[in-house]
Amino acid sequence: MLKKRTIILSAMMTWVIVGLILSIIGSTIWVVFNPEIVIAELAREMANLDVPGDISHTKRVLIGLLTVPAMAVWLIILLNLHRLFANFARETVFHRQTVVAVRRAGFWLMVLVVVHFFASMGSSLALTYDFPPGERTLAITFTSQHFILLSLGFVLLLMGVVMDEALRLDDENRQIV
Repeated sequence: MLKKRTIILSAMMTWVIVGLILSIIGSTIWVVFNPEIVIAELAREMANLDVPGDISHTKRVLIGLLTVPAMAVWLIILLNLHRLFANFARETVFHRQTVVAVRRAGFWLMVLVVVHFFASMGSSLALTYDFPPGERTLAITFTSQHFILLSLGFVLLLMGVVMDEALRLDDENRQIV
């Protein structure tokens, strides 16, 4: 049995995650129509790139749309974490649904790194595709943030495998006794 404060904290975390989900949906819609933040981040990543002040509407929309897959993956991760904390709040820690939520969150964290990797490449191409030859840029970035997310995803996957094995052993013990 979990302590009461763990149950309360898990219940609060489910609401925090609902707030994060709503903020990601709102920010995704905002970024699609106002991709200046993404463009500024691209300019920062590609320090040698001179970003013109008059970026065409087509480029802005394309760069904004390239952020949507990463935001969708964040939503999937948050939904799995919501399911995980909801299970904790119901005191179902070692349950099949909890294991699935942990494993899926880990998997989708690793997918997020891949999606972000390709989205940043696509955004740099979209920003510079009509530049003169020799000035076009393809930015390939792998930052410490990517490494941390990849590592965290791997740890969650591994934790899910361990929890799955614990469930299997628990079922086996119940059948013996």
